[in-house]
This record gives sequence, C-alpha cells and structure tokens, in this order.
Amino acid sequence: MPKLSEGVLCVVSPLDFAEACFSVPAIRALKRLRPSEELKVLCPESLTEFWKTLPELDDVVAYPDKMPARKMARWFTDQMLECSSVILWEAGDAAKAMAKAKVPQRIGYPATGLEKFLTEPVSLVTQSGPIEHRVRYYLNLVQELGADAFVPENFKTVPLHLEGVEKSDRCKIAWTLESEYGEAYQWGVEMFEEVKSQVEKKVQTEVEWVECGKRTGEGDADLIKLLSECSVLLACDGEVAHLAAHFGLPAVVLFGPGEPRWKRPLGKQNRVIREHVACSPCYLSKCPLDGRCQSEIKAETVSECLAEVVLECLETSKAE
Repeated sequence: MPKLSEGVLCVVSPLDFAEACFSVPAIRALKRLRPSEELKVLCPESLTEFWKTLPELDDVVAYPDKMPARKMARWFTDQMLECSSVILWEAGDAAKAMAKAKVPQRIGYPATGLEKFLTEPVSLVTQSGPIEHRVRYYLNLVQELGADAFVPENFKTVPLHLEGVEKSDRCKIAWTLESEYGEAYQWGVEMFEEVKSQVEKKVQTEVEWVECGKRTGEGDADLIKLLSECSVLLACDGEVAHLAAHFGLPAVVLFGPGEPRWKRPLGKQNRVIREHVACSPCYLSKCPLDGRCQSEIKAETVSECLAEVVLECLETSKAE
C-alpha cells in the first residue's frame, strides 16, 4: 500500500465535469486523512468556479484549457507550485506535465496511458458483479492510501447560500432540457409544457419556472447564483444536474441513453426517472432508432414526481 509523503498534496481534477463531481468525496477523505497538510486541486480554467466552492481545499490552481503538457510543466514550475505528491486519475496532458515537472510522488491507477507517468501505481482487484457507481472509482483509491473513504462525512453537500441572495416567497423551479452529452439525452419541449401545467395544478401554489440552459464553465458563477435562488431542479442527464447535486439542491433527473446506477448525480435528494427500454443504456449522443428511451417517459410520471419534491420543499420551508 503506497503511503503519501509529507507535505503539499495536489490532486489533478478529471476533465469531465461529472467525473470531477464524483471525485469530491475522495478529496474530502484525503483532507480528513491529513487535516494539517496542504491540499490543492489542479484543474482547467473551465472548472475553477466549481472547485472554489469546496471548503476542504487550501488552493485551486487553474491552467488554461487545452494547454499542452510541455507548456503546462513549465508553467507549473514557473509558478513555483511545488508539491510533494500528486494524485492522477486519468491519462492526458496534465498527467504528462506532472511527470515533466518531476513531482516526486505520482500516484494513480495503472490505467492505459497513465501508468508510465506514475511513480507508485495503485492496483485494485476487481470482481464481476452489479454495476458500481463511478464515485467508487475515486473512493477505492484513497482508501488504499489509508483514508476512511466510505463514511457519510465525505458525501456532505456544499451549502448553497450566497451572500446577498435571498430565496423568493414563491416556489422557483430551475429547469433545463439540454444536455452536454447530445440530443439523445434531451427530453421534448412539448412534454415539458404539459409537466408545467400539471405541476401547478398538483401543488396548488404559484410556481415560477426559471430556465438555466447548459453549463458553460465560464458562466458557472451565474449558474450557481441562479440555482441558489431556486428550490428544485428539473433536468435531463447532464452537467447541471451534477452541479445541483454538489449543492444538495433537490432535483428530478430524466435519464435516457445513460445508466443511472453508474453515473446518477450524487445524493438522496435526487429523484431519477427512467424508462428502461431494451436498447438502453447505449450512451449514444444521437439515437439510431426512434428515441424511445426519452419518448416513453410520460409527462404524468414526471409531474407527479416533481410535484412531490416541490411539496416536500414547501413543507421544509414552513418548518424553518
């Protein structure tokens, strides 16, 4: 079992936003393992606002998106960003740069393309069985490093209370039918209009619907502010749902070509709706058939679930 060296620990963020979210519990576990040691994250600029929300981090170091490894290694050295150890989750320019920068201890899974950049690979014995959520990929590694990985403290959410932002007395529902994963992951606008009508009848209170679109990286601060003003999110399988889960915002998430057991947003506050058709999960961005995994999700099913979440939120607000 590798042992982390004393001194500054840097964790290189996954490039995919959902994967970055799934790595958060592991990073919390690392901080709890070494509370007095400095912990920083190295990430592309498009993920900066997200990582800055995590209080366990001592620093967030952002590099320009798509910076090649040679320039990144020199930039890393020029910035005097010395660290004793680095954790690498995936192969790529950042992993290559950490090797070029000669970080003394480089830890990660011996995955294809990554192994050559590691000084201490961590191998785990995998067994066949039910699909495991991706969060375990990250937690299993830090557990091998001695962290107490699978405890509730690592899964706590970041409070979504921004200075100067107050929630309206009216119920605000953030919504987006877009997805970064492609058109096959998106639900129909016509069905959404039916959901709106049904939800307003079911909750019997004034509802304000706030469209939030897709996550863009550069506009994360604005999106976070928007979510902080809302009580509930309705979204397709995509990055906005994962951002909301990071803050513990209750959400109803519609899954189509993806597999929720593998990549559903973290947290019990999320409700997943899925019609498991014979061809799913296919993970395709464009459907070669008739989009049945999305079209078979009924407006009544969505409105019933969303209304339940809204009513629960209203009851909680009254109690507070």
